[in-house]
Amino acid sequence: MPACRPPAIRNRVASWLWLSAPSATSAACSPACLPICSTASRGRASGRSGKDLEGEVGTILARIGAARADTNQWLGDVGSPAMSRPTVWVGLDVDVRFRLHRFAAHLVEHTIQIEKSLARLGWPATEGRRIARRVAAAIAEIEGLGAVADARGLEARLAERHASIGA
Repeated sequence: MPACRPPAIRNRVASWLWLSAPSATSAACSPACLPICSTASRGRASGRSGKDLEGEVGTILARIGAARADTNQWLGDVGSPAMSRPTVWVGLDVDVRFRLHRFAAHLVEHTIQIEKSLARLGWPATEGRRIARRVAAAIAEIEGLGAVADARGLEARLAERHASIGA
């Protein structure tokens, strides 16, 4: 496990994972993550800081991308026993696997809400933008199935084609 100074999202995910054991003092709470466990045991893991939202859109998106890559690396080898630990989501008893898989659905929900808002503001999604979103989702599914190198290869070929048309 990496050093325990995680981004806010990884901090919350770590809390769900490590605190889903019977108690925060159980063996499931790694000594390296005691700051996370003690923060989460007070009822809420630390949230984002104001710095998370500073900068231009590209800077913020790069920060989100870096945090996501870090979280993927950190949680990539979580085994089945840890994934099946009990936890709570909106008052329902679920397992850690369910909570982690909710992230994808949550991002899709936000994307749809943003698209609806933009359409109401007179900025409907163009056909090209809709196609690009579907292609990106398909590449993400490939990556999610473990074919990371194939996903990066597809992205590289798409970038080459984009550059070749001078767009």
